Amino acid sequence: MAKTVVKKGVVRKIKTADYEQLDVVVEEEEVLEWETEQERIFKMDEFRERFFEDVEKTYNAAVAKYGVNRCIGAVRTNSKPETHSSDSIDLDF
Repeated sequence: MAKTVVKKGVVRKIKTADYEQLDVVVEEEEVLEWETEQERIFKMDEFRERFFEDVEKTYNAAVAKYGVNRCIGAVRTNSKPETHSSDSIDLDF
């Protein structure tokens, strides 16, 4: 049986006031055991789905608790960060 370590992370920056922000960070790591390539793909898809459900719940809980409505999202893809403001794109889940 083969093993694969899967790590994912997301940081959402929520502007709460001038020069003030709340960072919502979700990071998860899991070891997947698999026997076939199809099983590995299936388990990675399941992990990805659970991860983004957790990101959505965590983000929504933070927004509800602190009552903020504007955010800046930072997304890291291939070691290159990209920053987007909710003024220019829709960051809702």
